[in-house]
Amino acid sequence: MGISNFFKGLFSKTKEEATELSDKANKLAEEAKQELKEATSEIRKEASEGLEKAKAFSANVVEEAKELGKEAMAEARETMEEIKQSEMVHNVSQSIETAWDTAKQKAEDLADKAQDAAQSMMDKAKNAMDDLTSDEKPAEQAPPNEPPKA
Repeated sequence: MGISNFFKGLFSKTKEEATELSDKANKLAEEAKQELKEATSEIRKEASEGLEKAKAFSANVVEEAKELGKEAMAEARETMEEIKQSEMVHNVSQSIETAWDTAKQKAEDLADKAQDAAQSMMDKAKNAMDDLTSDEKPAEQAPPNEPPKA
């Protein structure tokens, strides 16, 4: 009888300790989950603000590039008209047309690059936001007194 009582007491105490440890682990897991949720929420907010800033910045860059291109083209047209009306038109006409075409092409290339850069920034910001939100899916949890399923 003495050995039987000894083992009953030993296993009973072990079971109580395991239950206590399980409860503590569950509490720590809940606290960690809450902290992760708060941190993820803050990161999501910052990423969203960053995305909005990137959109605004890229829109401004594209608009400025377009405006600069328009101004350059208007000035070039004005200058070209002045030159056409001068005596030197016969000697430099071909050079001016070539320079005009080159300037026009460079302005178009600059606007295209600015738009591509802005789109790339927006895509990267969107991907980062998508990555953050997809990582937040809650994991399945085992009941507190059962081992996790493999």
